[in-house]
Amino acid sequence: YCVPTVKKRLEIPIERTSLKAEPLIPTMAETDYNAILQVVNAIGKQFERYPKTVQNQDEETIREQFLAQLSVSFPSCSSTGESFNHEGKTDIMVKHGNDILFIAECKIWKGQKKLQDAIEQLLKYLTHRDTKTALLIFNKDTDIDTVIQSIQESIPNHPNFVKQIGQRDKGWFDYTFHLTDSSDEIKM
Repeated sequence: YCVPTVKKRLEIPIERTSLKAEPLIPTMAETDYNAILQVVNAIGKQFERYPKTVQNQDEETIREQFLAQLSVSFPSCSSTGESFNHEGKTDIMVKHGNDILFIAECKIWKGQKKLQDAIEQLLKYLTHRDTKTALLIFNKDTDIDTVIQSIQESIPNHPNFVKQIGQRDKGWFDYTFHLTDSSDEIKM
């Protein structure tokens, strides 16, 4: 038999850098964000069709109906209410493990001043990682066209307003805002 020849191994020096690998931070894909918003919009339309289901309910009770549907629609995530983040408790939070993917605040329509306050409240709950959000406005006793007009007039006056991205439905607007303490932008 032949003795195998021993090949010399090449010694390739490995350059060591001082750079450390950054941990991966999960984020919600734009398609998933849109899916959540579509579920929220569909729930709102059902409330319009069946107004007695929410007529005598307060904000928290209405929010629970959104949470229930989000939990069913997105079973791989946890949907919670009154969850602490940054500077307070947000009404709706969708998480994957310990990572926050979506935050929403719920309010019953009470005029432009309260809308500005609601935007400010939502912004206080966000960090630079929380880029996908929503402000859900429930209208109980004002003409819907008046509410929509008031929203469109009021939003651009907020100091953190950046731009309107679009309008997907009669009462569904997409905006970009920047966080209060930075130029990081969020979708609302």
